[in-house]
Amino acid sequence: MNISKSGSTSPSVTHELQELVEVKFINRLFLDKEDPEQLRGSWLRGFSFSFNRFLSLSEHSKLDKIRKDLYVEIDRKLREYQDLDPHLGQENLHFKLINYIDYKYQRKDRERLYIELIRNTIRQTKVTTLIRIFVNGSNLFIAADSYTLGKLKKRQLILQIFIFWVLISPGSWFIYTITGGLALILAIGYLYKTWISFIRSLFQRESLMGALRINFPKNVRSNAFDLDDSYMFLKSVYPIIFSSLEIVLDRYGLLDDDIISILKDMKNNIGQTINVDTGGGGIWGSVIGGLNNSIKG
Repeated sequence: MNISKSGSTSPSVTHELQELVEVKFINRLFLDKEDPEQLRGSWLRGFSFSFNRFLSLSEHSKLDKIRKDLYVEIDRKLREYQDLDPHLGQENLHFKLINYIDYKYQRKDRERLYIELIRNTIRQTKVTTLIRIFVNGSNLFIAADSYTLGKLKKRQLILQIFIFWVLISPGSWFIYTITGGLALILAIGYLYKTWISFIRSLFQRESLMGALRINFPKNVRSNAFDLDDSYMFLKSVYPIIFSSLEIVLDRYGLLDDDIISILKDMKNNIGQTINVDTGGGGIWGSVIGGLNNSIKG
């Protein structure tokens, strides 16, 4: 699926990209999600990286153009990748360019432009990769994180609906009255903690079933076929990002030996957590990671 226009665009977005960008607001009131990574499922620690490159002031004027070219190049390579595999149709792999605007800080914050990739396996595992590129002073920053979300946990959903019904039943209100409202406060706190991800998902225009799945997901099963599909996707996407970075920097004459060495290390360490800061030179963190390390909800 090509990156295509959906919704309104922001005037701050680079002119050449405006027709490709969807705008999404976050952090609207306390019921909305606070950042793009929330509600994605389990963070894949081993498939996350950040890369920061300092450029001299004489090259500073090129940074915005480099950033735009990176978004375009990654999009082009993703379309090529999708076209080569008949199992990656629009229903199984879709990606788009999103300008996330923090409603609370929209007048102060930098532009938060993301490429969002979503891979739905035939066994209903949802794999999401979020790519973003920023210009920070004389630095070019590019990062990506991936997440997995399992199927809807139907038994947990049924149990929580039953508990919800019990907590709002007339009999419960008698208990709330005789406890001076303490039991009511506890019940409201429980319902908030249990259903907040569902409410936040609806605020982000998720479908009813999609929001329920986000709120009550199963753990990702260790099905060999499903794991293969997920890993094939992830191990294909990250080389696309690295290759795009290499092509664009080379286009501007910025692909020096240091960056070539770093990119080679990154390509050889897919499946590890890699953080790269070339302001001081070299890789400063590399930690083996895997599936389901933590939850960001």
